[in-house]
Amino acid sequence: MAAVELLENNGAIVYTGAGWSNTVDANASSGSFQVDQTVNDYATVTGAMRACYVNMSPTLADGYFNVSVDGGAVTNQLMGGHGKNLRQYKTLFPAQRNLDGNSHAVKLSVGVNAFNCTLDSVFLVTGNKITLTTGNVFHIGDSIALGQGAWNAQNGYARQACCQLQAILGRPLTLTNSMSVTGQQLVGFSGAGAAKGCSLQIAQAIVAGTFNPEFLFIGPFGTNDLTGFNSFNGGVDLYLRNLYNLLCFVEDTIDTSSVTVVVSTPPFCGPTITYSHMMAGGSPSTLNLTTGTRQYESGVVGCANIVRMFPRMKLANVYGAMNRRIDLLYPSNTNDYAHPNDMGHAVIANELISAALGNSTEVGSVINVGGGRGGF
Repeated sequence: MAAVELLENNGAIVYTGAGWSNTVDANASSGSFQVDQTVNDYATVTGAMRACYVNMSPTLADGYFNVSVDGGAVTNQLMGGHGKNLRQYKTLFPAQRNLDGNSHAVKLSVGVNAFNCTLDSVFLVTGNKITLTTGNVFHIGDSIALGQGAWNAQNGYARQACCQLQAILGRPLTLTNSMSVTGQQLVGFSGAGAAKGCSLQIAQAIVAGTFNPEFLFIGPFGTNDLTGFNSFNGGVDLYLRNLYNLLCFVEDTIDTSSVTVVVSTPPFCGPTITYSHMMAGGSPSTLNLTTGTRQYESGVVGCANIVRMFPRMKLANVYGAMNRRIDLLYPSNTNDYAHPNDMGHAVIANELISAALGNSTEVGSVINVGGGRGGF
């Protein structure tokens, strides 16, 4: 089984250079993170690894780390800045992948003077990848995954999808949905009670040895990542970067030739909640519905294109399946146009199972009206 070792800001990471300073922060992995803006100061991580992921706590207008391995040339650059006036926490950046599992020294050098480079913790991936454990179904999502919007939470898509899959396969399945959290995004953000985010949820479950799926369903995410429904949204660019980083981590830790990994597009949400809020940092006044529609759907199409980069993962075209149907959102138990009603949950479940069984809608028709099945 894959082993993921967590190295926190407590001595396991060696910092070189006078510019490093420790910042106490309750949202950081070990209660603090290191920050530096002096070019060529560096941090070194040494250990057996197939891949190395950096857990950054970037701030506005961040600099970047140059990455090198075993004293060699720069192989990668990690840019934390994203042009948004917020602080993004608990996000995994792939510093180095495709190593041989032997001991290596990864060097993270501050690359731009006068801009902060921050380092919270590091995950080292080693050992064999996780192979399937027959009968285990893992869902990870946000409040929709918990059944919100349905008149009875037991009718949520995660439970429906598991029941459908169990009936189709003709054998019992065990559903694990405990990593789904209301308000969750692909990554966590600062603030009281900040969620870990999908990336860190999976990483810490692997560290704890509690992650052993036969089927893994990721999302649909997007309501909180892409829209002003969550005031910490970072827009399309940040959503797509986080999605790519997450799928890199999944590919490095899970044997996707045996475990079925299904990644969903963002869901359809009503214009009063989604389109008017897009890219506005929680303030809808600067955008109209037409602009918001294009931006949200660019996130949908971008999601499909990124999943296509991971050929053993499967795309669930939830946005296309929902077919922009308001009747899948309203009336519902929440009546907020963000959470689907029972019928909407059923449509999402149908699309997830179709994708898992290899019958997903072609990615080229992700946003076309009528492109998804959308019904019963």
